[in-house]
Amino acid sequence: MPVAVVLASSALSLTIAARAALLIVAMAEVPAEAPIIQGALQLGIGSLILCGFLWRQRLAWQWGRVATALGFVLLAVMLFALGRAPSVRWTSVPFLLTVLQAAPLPVIFFALGTESACDWFRLRCATCQRLSSVSADFLFTRARCLWCRTTW
Repeated sequence: MPVAVVLASSALSLTIAARAALLIVAMAEVPAEAPIIQGALQLGIGSLILCGFLWRQRLAWQWGRVATALGFVLLAVMLFALGRAPSVRWTSVPFLLTVLQAAPLPVIFFALGTESACDWFRLRCATCQRLSSVSADFLFTRARCLWCRTTW
């Protein structure tokens, strides 16, 4: 397993752990169903992506890139809005856990974009040796090269 994939997997594990801790804090403070269901869904999706990293699934690579970029933007906007609110303490546990959840996301995004990570997820065309992130089917079990039109 390349260092970039190990780094992305470790960063995703840290994000999942921070989200689990944030879910525990939310359950202790607000006993409502909505945060529990939302947190459980996020933990489930993160765990599926992590398992996909370890099993070399191209769909996990794709979701890892898209979800981390989108998640980082959303968490950054949320942290900016929370930071400007006078009632939020910068040292509160939920605020720090949200920062800990958002901080590894760019690391995952950029680590998955390296050449070694793309080789790990078999995104290099066997014919022309170019990298391609185009799916040939719905679940990305086969990839398609844009240049030579080979499917593997």
